[in-house]
Amino acid sequence: MKIVATSPSFSKNKKLQKEVYKYFPNAKLNLEGKKFSQNELIEFLKDADAVIVGLDPINEEVLNKCPNIKIVAKYGVGLNNIDIELCKKRKISIGWTGGVNKLSVAEMALGFMLMFARNLFIASNELKSGKWNKSAGFQLSGKTVGIIGLGYVGLPLALGFCKKGIRTFGFDINT
Repeated sequence: MKIVATSPSFSKNKKLQKEVYKYFPNAKLNLEGKKFSQNELIEFLKDADAVIVGLDPINEEVLNKCPNIKIVAKYGVGLNNIDIELCKKRKISIGWTGGVNKLSVAEMALGFMLMFARNLFIASNELKSGKWNKSAGFQLSGKTVGIIGLGYVGLPLALGFCKKGIRTFGFDINT
């Protein structure tokens, strides 16, 4: 089976390189970090049985010109660059794991909450220019924070706020 990885972040990861080459010594990785045009992508994938993609479009033209592809594995989140319906019709498997970056996104959401509540962006920029702005916004502690949805991001974000757990829709979630 010929494995081809187009994702630069996958291809340049030494741990992932070692794993891929261990099982597939003839794998082809995008070690140069190239961002492919449509024609370059087709040329890179032309003999592939399995592909590992990041943001590259796996569309009808690519699949028509790369008829050996049996599986498309997504490295990252979101499947909007893969024609899922066409893959289903052609019995091409799609590999994907949802929520792989959930903690990073939850931490960023918390960071943005703090930044906006405390006016950190404006205050930081003013301080850099020599102006001391005493308007420090407000504290989040003691406030009610609404989180819409307890999915991949919402749940870890909500649990980060709780010491004893949360109660939602009749279910107790303990930390």
